[in-house]
Amino acid sequence: MTPEQFEKLQKVVTEQIEISVKATVNGKIDNLNKKVDDYIKSDNEWKERAQPTIELGTNVRGFGKVLAYLIGTAAAVGGLIALLEGFFKKN
Repeated sequence: MTPEQFEKLQKVVTEQIEISVKATVNGKIDNLNKKVDDYIKSDNEWKERAQPTIELGTNVRGFGKVLAYLIGTAAAVGGLIALLEGFFKKN
């Protein structure tokens, strides 16, 4: 094999390796990137749809706490009134 033929063969092999790597490795990386991007997009979509429900739950929970404090305060005041009524009825 002459040096020119060897160089030509080496060039062809190098080009074929580059083409193969680009198609195989880069193609798999591109597919993986697409899958990750699609997953992120779908994940963000359901989060956006669920956000109003999450906020509603947070608001209801906050209202529940306020209601519990009001009921507790009303019970304490009612108990105090009942206690004072009982005290003054005895005297």
